[in-house]
Amino acid sequence: MKKIEEFLPHLSICLLLSLAVFAVLDGYNPYMKWLTSGVSKVFIGLCCTVGILTAILLIVRQRRRKKRPRPDPAETEKQA
Repeated sequence: MKKIEEFLPHLSICLLLSLAVFAVLDGYNPYMKWLTSGVSKVFIGLCCTVGILTAILLIVRQRRRKKRPRPDPAETEKQA
């Protein structure tokens, strides 16, 4: 699970950068149908899925951090 959490943000960046390139290419040559073909629709769906999974994992990680008790700074100074 840790590997997936580390890999998803990188995959998301790569997929979204390539989607941005497709958008630019589609603007220059709309007859190639970069964003309207069946393969592009699957690719856009994959980008959305990876983005949603990345967001869910980030939310879960943040909620776990909030649940952990934080040490009181005054207590750590007394121990030192």
